[in-house]
Amino acid sequence: MLDHQNHEPLDGTFNGVWPDNVKAVTAFVAGCSQWRTVSTPGGVLFVGLDYASARVAWKAMNIKIKKDLFTRLQVIEFSAAKAMNGGRS
Repeated sequence: MLDHQNHEPLDGTFNGVWPDNVKAVTAFVAGCSQWRTVSTPGGVLFVGLDYASARVAWKAMNIKIKKDLFTRLQVIEFSAAKAMNGGRS
């Protein structure tokens, strides 16, 4: 379980995410239901997060997206999109 104010595990154990990336992972998880998609003959292609929609979740979770956090969030986003698109970018 995560302490959302301090972005640290409540029980002090390592949760599989490097401490420098916990805020980015928290932001990604908060907005990860807000994908832009495109329908293609081969199926649905995940383009990227709809930032305007994800912003509602970030605001509700009191997550302030600044440059460093946004950069880290995009690394997660691009990797997730590639994985969900079967390796296609």
